[in-house]
Amino acid sequence: MHDEIELVQTEDGLAVLGNTDLVASFLTAYGLEGVPGTDLDLPKLSTNLNTSAGVLAQGSELAANSGRWMKLTVESAEAAKTLPMVMNSTSGASHAILRAADGKFAKNLQFVPTAAVELANPAMLAGMSGMMFQLALEQSLKEIADYLAAIDEKVEDVLRAQKDSALAEMIGVALVLDEAMTIRSHTGNVSEVSWSKIQNAGLPIATTQAYALRQLDAISEKVTKKARLGDLAKNAPKIRTAIQEWLAVLAQCDQLQDAIGILELDRAMDASLEELEQHKTGLRAAREKRRALIMHTTTSLLTQIEATARKANTRVLLQPIQAKAVIVPANASAEQIIDFQRLLGAELSREAIDAKRWLQAVAEAKDAVVDTTLDHAQTLKEFGEETQGKARVSRSAFLRKVSAKAAALAGPDEDEVGTSDGPGPDEDADTSV
Repeated sequence: MHDEIELVQTEDGLAVLGNTDLVASFLTAYGLEGVPGTDLDLPKLSTNLNTSAGVLAQGSELAANSGRWMKLTVESAEAAKTLPMVMNSTSGASHAILRAADGKFAKNLQFVPTAAVELANPAMLAGMSGMMFQLALEQSLKEIADYLAAIDEKVEDVLRAQKDSALAEMIGVALVLDEAMTIRSHTGNVSEVSWSKIQNAGLPIATTQAYALRQLDAISEKVTKKARLGDLAKNAPKIRTAIQEWLAVLAQCDQLQDAIGILELDRAMDASLEELEQHKTGLRAAREKRRALIMHTTTSLLTQIEATARKANTRVLLQPIQAKAVIVPANASAEQIIDFQRLLGAELSREAIDAKRWLQAVAEAKDAVVDTTLDHAQTLKEFGEETQGKARVSRSAFLRKVSAKAAALAGPDEDEVGTSDGPGPDEDADTSV
């Protein structure tokens, strides 16, 4: 294997196994040296392989090599597409063995089809797949830690000041899990003593997660389309802070659940590689279900916040101060939610709902007034022409009536006696003008 590298790809990332120099050369050739990842603990995997029948030689060979796991990013996924990977129907993992030319790797690597059978060993793939899932969970722990460190420092103070029993238990569990992870990093395994301390830690974390989700649901109910703009403007800063705090609680819950998962996989690996594969499958399903629930709640809140911000945007002319006081915190809260959802693996993008400047709103209103005035002017013109026409008709009728009155007062002409259109002797004369 001195001139070959083995590749294993799962939904958790890409693993490169082989001679240290060749692994480094491969990563450089494909531009993967900067992709988030970590070194594989091949000696640990080889120990477990040595306990499985029929793979003793392969386990020993693994221990003599190095490996690198990389998160499945855009770069690593594109690189994997160019490789002649073969999928194993049992584990679902893809694998390949590539041979270097003179110890150097280029894009045109030679695929070794006969050697691929060696890597297709179910025990080998189960162990590698389980270890890669562990590394993906560890990468998630780091990303959540960075997320919590990046947000406002006062959030941690608020969390530690909480008197709710659910949060208090979560903080206690966090301390115990941190201790177990520290011991694991030094010993390479999870002892019975460490396991006894954390095996019941899942319930307090789940309780805290449910509590945080209910708090976000309550915030969503407050931020309704029917809420008055003035009330929203007054409460917007508090709402923004509360959202950030409960997102931080959810992030920490997810972090602790992943830590428990890492420890569970260690225990399963120590038992058997078959049990490791089964537990990994169940653990992944539970994790996806947990995150789907969080995504549902936070998406509902995000939808409500954006609807409220858009409504406030329509009131910027009449209530400029209140509208801005709602829109600016709403934008910040929406970005907080989206950043949190990206942390959980969601691919999202969003354009901020920009608060309209008052002058811009005035200009838009002015344009609307001008358009309305022009419409009214046209209407008045048409009305005037119509009225003028009616006036001409009325004037003619008026003149005819005056003429008739004058003729009646003067009496009939001699030539027109008996033919006058004036009133008869028994009729009253029309004296109205």
